[in-house]
Amino acid sequence: ILQSIRGEVTARIVPLHCPGFKTKVVASAYDTFYHGIIGQFDLDPKPYVDYEPINPFAPDYELQQGKFDFYKNNTVNLFNASSMAAADEAEITRLLNAIDLNVNVYTEYTPLEDFRKITFAGLNISMCNVHDDYLAKFLEEKFGMPYLIHSMPLGIKATGEWLLAVAERFGRADRAKKIIEIEEAQLKEALVPIVKKLEGKRAIVNGGVIRVAYLAVLLLELGLEVVNVRPYHYDDFSDGAFETLESYSPDIEVNVAPGQLNEFVNILKKENPDLCISHSGTNGWVTKTGIPSVPLFSQAHAYFGYKGVFEQARHIKKLLENTAFPRLIAENTKLPYQASWYEKDAYHYIDDSSLEELTF
Repeated sequence: ILQSIRGEVTARIVPLHCPGFKTKVVASAYDTFYHGIIGQFDLDPKPYVDYEPINPFAPDYELQQGKFDFYKNNTVNLFNASSMAAADEAEITRLLNAIDLNVNVYTEYTPLEDFRKITFAGLNISMCNVHDDYLAKFLEEKFGMPYLIHSMPLGIKATGEWLLAVAERFGRADRAKKIIEIEEAQLKEALVPIVKKLEGKRAIVNGGVIRVAYLAVLLLELGLEVVNVRPYHYDDFSDGAFETLESYSPDIEVNVAPGQLNEFVNILKKENPDLCISHSGTNGWVTKTGIPSVPLFSQAHAYFGYKGVFEQARHIKKLLENTAFPRLIAENTKLPYQASWYEKDAYHYIDDSSLEELTF
């Protein structure tokens, strides 16, 4: 169908084959997205269009080649597959510029012709262990481009570790350490009046596997207590994130693949936290319980880097200062569950009998 209409429209139309429930991991959607780019987009630069070829017989050949190599070896590609808002891109670019790196951002909002310049970089950087490994591995295999997938710069400690990991690839660890020291000192000073309002508040975090782990650590850094973490799936890429979370608070309950809203509402009612941070699809249910809710990710706020820490803290503080909205919603709406359900364990309907029938 798409082939038949390609000559009738100017847009590049890419078919994406979605396995739906057949996949065992929700993250397969990112692989499908990148597979479409690999198969349908031009990733090879065109001479005289994307770059001027250097004449090997020109007297300044070595100088021109040196300039190109210097640019490429000091440029990074930053991958963004629905993982960063514009404010996040600006903050991460600011930090990378501070260690003297040029930054190109792919793939959202990237002009089609810019994909041909994707090889004009010395390192590909993924912002999430789940999202970008498919494309990063392809670029390594076809073009010999190294890639870095190291945690997520969400939270104070995680941002410093992430920036240092990038800097070490370019021999700039000392410079990164100085920047991290200055940034953390300024951030902690700015957080003092906010943290006083957040200490001891209880929270539940619900959403994508990597983000919930690092966001839970961020809340702990701000003085909140995290009582439950609910990642949508789990795989080997997640080990480092949850090992970090465990080092902060080993007793947090982790509920993997929590697809049933009845379980979620049950837990919210039992735990009655001061705050729930969740993907936007479930925030309405949270609000109906009377609990203040913050989106796990939205285009309206920064989440990554040091700016993201401050904006998250300030946003949570403002939310907790006025909880009238969720309280009034809860008083005037009714959840579709009987009172007896809240007396049961949230995992009451889970048993092992169906596991014998599953094939992997």
